Amino acid sequence: MHDGTATEPGTLVETSAGLREVTRAQRLEAALLSRPWKSFRVPDTLATGEDFLLLEYVPHGVVLGSRKHAAAIGRALAEIHTLSFEQAF
Repeated sequence: MHDGTATEPGTLVETSAGLREVTRAQRLEAALLSRPWKSFRVPDTLATGEDFLLLEYVPHGVVLGSRKHAAAIGRALAEIHTLSFEQAF
């Protein structure tokens, strides 16, 4: 049985449902959710499993066509794009 420790992408792990492959996308998602973002909020990870992430509910609203919202979106996109794929891990 897999013990929940970090596993290299492409590795086969034994689960209660049989063997499955750990993907880079799964590792990347978990890594990005744990980063200390400054421009935007991401939900806390409440639980993880072999094939799921349980995230806290974060209320949200409509993005308005205002300068304030446009600036906030621009800051968030700029922050996300300062990170290369390799840096995310």
